[in-house]
Amino acid sequence: MAWSFVGVSSVVEVSTTAHALVTTGITGLAQGDLMIACISSRIASTTSVTLPVGWTLVAEQKNNNIATNNSAAASGLMAYHVRGASNPALTFTHPVAPAPAIGRIVAYRGVNATTPKDTQVAAQTGNNTTAVSVAGLTTAQLDELVVAMAAGGQEAAWSAFNATDPSGASGATSTAAPTTAWLERADSATTTGNDTSLAIFDALKSATGATGNFTATASVAAVQVIIAGAFRGPTAYRLTADNTPITLTGSATGLLRTVVMPAAASAITLTGNAAGMARGFTMPVTAGAVAVTGNAATLTKTTAARLTAEVGAISVSTVPAILRRTRVMPAVKASIVVSGIDATLKLRRVYTMIAAPGGIVVTGYAASLSTLSGKTMLAAKGEIALSGQAATLRATRALPATVSSIIVTGNDADLDHFVINHYTLDAAKGGVVVSGSWADLQHGNRQPGPLHFGYRAWLNPW
Repeated sequence: MAWSFVGVSSVVEVSTTAHALVTTGITGLAQGDLMIACISSRIASTTSVTLPVGWTLVAEQKNNNIATNNSAAASGLMAYHVRGASNPALTFTHPVAPAPAIGRIVAYRGVNATTPKDTQVAAQTGNNTTAVSVAGLTTAQLDELVVAMAAGGQEAAWSAFNATDPSGASGATSTAAPTTAWLERADSATTTGNDTSLAIFDALKSATGATGNFTATASVAAVQVIIAGAFRGPTAYRLTADNTPITLTGSATGLLRTVVMPAAASAITLTGNAAGMARGFTMPVTAGAVAVTGNAATLTKTTAARLTAEVGAISVSTVPAILRRTRVMPAVKASIVVSGIDATLKLRRVYTMIAAPGGIVVTGYAASLSTLSGKTMLAAKGEIALSGQAATLRATRALPATVSSIIVTGNDADLDHFVINHYTLDAAKGGVVVSGSWADLQHGNRQPGPLHFGYRAWLNPW
């Protein structure tokens, strides 16, 4: 699941120790959402804020400072909670009454609920600062969400929050989904008591590594505090092999909702029970192999325009091996193979399923190519073969072979219900063969060359 922005709450200002934040302003909070509390205060204490039950500290910056000049320093706190079926307790307790404190909750969807937080940082500037630059953090996982808060020693407005990576300075307050540029979510200030301000920003860090310094601009000079946390999402969106293999093994191994999964001069392999790849957009292989093996091995519901092997192989094997709902599945100097009991290629809307100097092979019990609405199933100097119990090809329009052979073998071998609009079931310099018990060609219009042989082989009706 990609990261999404759920909302930010109304600001709550207090001058008492009890600081009850609210979720007012956030619409649609759900179980599993990441809730982040951000508090800025002016307080004469270095004792920590007490968190409500269920909350985990990200970082806290404590300054025993209630000055009112350009050496005024804020204290700041960030904490997080992964929401359950209902909202958690929301009252944070300051060690002494602040003068004053303001706080908000910001919420996101897409967090890794098991290990939400990766890392954090808290830092502050010197006196009389408007141009903020403090140390950043370093992430360990792809596509982490970095959330930062700015706590001001005066009633400043905040702008142009930025880093080296992610890069792209924040602008006006936004409710858009997080991006690789910084977005401002809230910006509040108060002139009550000794003054403070609070702003919240976020960005996606697509690569691992250091952010570089966090920078921002405050409209009023003071000692400014920056606190940031990096949070893990459940999925990374790049799975790439370059001269090395990518392998997943074990029960129910799976790759789901990948955007790009290329392999160059290498292999992508899934093995084990229920090995699966689903909803990928592109899965090309160059001089390598894409293989799914094991019980219920499957490549399903791909919206890919290409499932291509060049000088390599695409294989799905064992019970019940299956490829379905792909659009184009060519093989160049290679082979596309589905083998095992109930081996099948089905519900294909393809226009071409072509083997050039290679082969398209379906073997095993109930080997089948069925409900093809494609216009051609062609072998050039190669072979299209189905073998095993109840081998069958049906409901195709044209099935030509050039310098090659089209073979259906096994019990109940069958070419059935052809609507051959081109009136061709031809082999040039090759052969069309149906063999075995109950070998059968039905409802065709013309079929030159060798016809059929085997026990009770027959033609019905020509």
